[in-house]
Amino acid sequence: MKKIFYLFSITFLILQSCSSGESESTNTDTILIKKTIETDPQGIYTNIFEYNGNKIVKVNSLINNNLIGTALYTYSGNLITEVNVFGNTNNLVQKNIYNYNSDSKVTSFVELDYLNNIGRRATYNYNSNGTISSAEYEGSLTSQSTLKETKTITFTNGEVSSLIEQIGSITKTTYYTYDNKNSPFKNVLNHDKLAYCVFRTFTSEINNNLTKINKVQSGINNMVSNFQYNYNSSDYPTLKSSVEYPNQSTQFFY
Repeated sequence: MKKIFYLFSITFLILQSCSSGESESTNTDTILIKKTIETDPQGIYTNIFEYNGNKIVKVNSLINNNLIGTALYTYSGNLITEVNVFGNTNNLVQKNIYNYNSDSKVTSFVELDYLNNIGRRATYNYNSNGTISSAEYEGSLTSQSTLKETKTITFTNGEVSSLIEQIGSITKTTYYTYDNKNSPFKNVLNHDKLAYCVFRTFTSEINNNLTKINKVQSGINNMVSNFQYNYNSSDYPTLKSSVEYPNQSTQFFY
């Protein structure tokens, strides 16, 4: 199920309307991402988004124009509480569950992988200095108690600026750099609350777009990824390209 959902990485989570250069709305707060098309040597990955107002309710994912999965979103008020991912035969392949505190901040995130019978759980603590501490556990579909790693997430100007991962005795630090343009998901309701709730690959673009990722690990050469963008007249990206791998790109449609 490679790259099944871009927005929550679902993410999850990253449609069809106008072509990539045609978003001319004067009210940029109403612009919503409708479709992404990611291309690399292995294939073409398309995500199509459906909304109720600015609430995302459904994402269809395709590989080489063949439907591989659909994500359906459940809300409590305006908060996303559950995402159910179905395969192309309508079998449930993944469930994401989000729990919140009284301030509407995520306190735990559970990912149930029915294809591999694996459950993953992350807990989040919000520190007085503005950072977030998390712990990630793995186990069965009913219980996740084996600690896999801890993380410290630091924010600058509303974006994740650094991530420190402690995996046993190994410490990994990743630094993130952004542009000052609009993220495709900027206007998706409460996307900011879930942007850092993800296992494995960690990306977070809340208001702006990533231009550089610098991964540092003691004893290992730094891994640097750089990205370039084309923008429409409303300063939303229409094309994202990898500098290191020019045959990898993502198109955005609004």
